[in-house]
Amino acid sequence: MGFDVCAFPVEVDLALFAYDGPGWEVAPFRHRSGWLAFGRAYAETAFGDREAILVAAVSDHGETYGTTAAARLLELPASFPRLAEDDPPESVEEALDNAYWDFLGAVDLDCLRLLGEAQDALDERIRGYEAECTRFELEIWASIRTLRKERRALPAQAPERGDIDLRIEGLESMADDLALERRHVTTRMRHEIEGLEEAVLSGLTDKCEFEHMGLVRWRARSRVSSLDDLWLPSARGQQFTVDAWNARVAGQTFERVAAMRVFRFEQDEE
Repeated sequence: MGFDVCAFPVEVDLALFAYDGPGWEVAPFRHRSGWLAFGRAYAETAFGDREAILVAAVSDHGETYGTTAAARLLELPASFPRLAEDDPPESVEEALDNAYWDFLGAVDLDCLRLLGEAQDALDERIRGYEAECTRFELEIWASIRTLRKERRALPAQAPERGDIDLRIEGLESMADDLALERRHVTTRMRHEIEGLEEAVLSGLTDKCEFEHMGLVRWRARSRVSSLDDLWLPSARGQQFTVDAWNARVAGQTFERVAAMRVFRFEQDEE
């Protein structure tokens, strides 16, 4: 038996005492309750696909938690989910919308950074290629000068002069071909980076895909008398998907699910 958290908002209680980390990291949730929204953002870029799980959380006291703090709610053990009785406030959707635009901005900045690195790498390749061409061209002209010197040292009617002339002509043709190929290669490389630049800059205005994955009414508890072995899908250690939550109770019988004891809470510690 599983729960499709996309279908309707659910309500859970979260055990602060069972957090596997420093207590100060979950201190902002003490004596608090609120709403948690999460979804998957996906963007296609010139440098590959980008995907992230976006999490937003607000409290009933009007607080909006940062993305790092909100993600910690996913690392707390939860009670058995039940149907939420309250309607979610607009602030939780606004917080998730802000996380969406933050993700989109981060993707754009990352693409611009990678574009700059690609341009620098191309400039370095072009400099290396041109330096190699220049070195080879100098070797060609050095050989031509040597052959001309040998030709001048020969008698005017020496048959070797004709062979040297053919060799010089071949080297001069090689130098011309090298210059032409050099221009073609550098132009082609610059066109490649121009195409990448166009793809990146045109993609900066694109919106990414977003899939709502769930809306949870949460209540933080500092102490409980019993704890179910249920967790919200963790953003640490595994990819956060609805299936990760469903797998917690998948394959269990109705009798086993019915026998599960939900949290029985005591008074929160002051």
